[in-house]
Amino acid sequence: TNWMNIAEIDYVLWSRRQNYSASMVEEKLAWMAPTVQWLEQQHFLDQAYCYGFDEAGPEYALAIRQLFGAIKHRWPGLRTMAVLNWNGTTDNLVEEVGSVLDVWVQDYRTYNATMVNEWLSSSPKHQYWTYWCCCYKLDLCMLARYSI
Repeated sequence: TNWMNIAEIDYVLWSRRQNYSASMVEEKLAWMAPTVQWLEQQHFLDQAYCYGFDEAGPEYALAIRQLFGAIKHRWPGLRTMAVLNWNGTTDNLVEEVGSVLDVWVQDYRTYNATMVNEWLSSSPKHQYWTYWCCCYKLDLCMLARYSI
């Protein structure tokens, strides 16, 4: 099954917030609603996910709970996904965001078997994905950017 990303909920890295007001959360849900409604009508919701908090650390736990929690409350069948840089064994990923995050993604170089096993065993809905980024060096980013 192919999955489709329907939204990057927290905008971009440089404007990310660590706390969202109720009105900001509602604004984001209203923005997503037409897309989610269409996916539900077409029976595609099980193939969709909402992405956010790209490469965020544990300091964003509250914001993740606020936004992804609201999404899960409104649309329990919509998956949530994030690349989270919670690499230490004391980062309490499961306790902090396990109830609102479905797919935890990490750069393959930061794989931590203990944390991954804890994540996967904490819920049958949890998945763990890795990725490889071709843009670790500026010249590779430019090459990828201009060769497309």
